[in-house]
Amino acid sequence: MKRQKQQEVSIPEGYVRGSEIDLSKWSSETIAVDLDGDIRCILGYREIEQPHDLLYYSPSVAVRDAGGRESRRFVELRHGTLTMSHFLDSCAYYRVLGDRYVVLPVATNSYFGVIAADTRE
Repeated sequence: MKRQKQQEVSIPEGYVRGSEIDLSKWSSETIAVDLDGDIRCILGYREIEQPHDLLYYSPSVAVRDAGGRESRRFVELRHGTLTMSHFLDSCAYYRVLGDRYVVLPVATNSYFGVIAADTRE
């Protein structure tokens, strides 16, 4: 059996490995883009014994739990639906967007979407 040679992938500037992203500084509004252009938005984290009627915690809470980063207890916004997921893949590359963030509906503000950080629009 002949081994295929793995292609070298050129990593664009601004992308870092998932393992290098600091989970303790991740907020629920943060957006990351992978090399394929897929958007990852991790909104929250659910602890093991957490009742289902309680809201989820900030993703950074996972730092306190053993194996929290690798668990499938993260709440991710994917295609307009909340799903249980894992945190960013340690071996994949991501660019964390600092100029845009996710806004969820709250009280009297029903807007749901992505806005620019500098203009708030």
